[in-house]
Amino acid sequence: MLKIDRTTSIHSRGYFARICIEIDLRKQLVPRISVFGEVLNIEYEGLH
Repeated sequence: MLKIDRTTSIHSRGYFARICIEIDLRKQLVPRISVFGEVLNIEYEGLH
């Protein structure tokens, strides 16, 4: 994780979290992840 927005960091985000991460675009993007047994959908922003 490179950075996190203020709303997410103070836990007042509701249903969404916005974080900035660095990913290897040579690998396939995943549509969802599992966190503590709960499946979360991933939405990618800013892909060029």
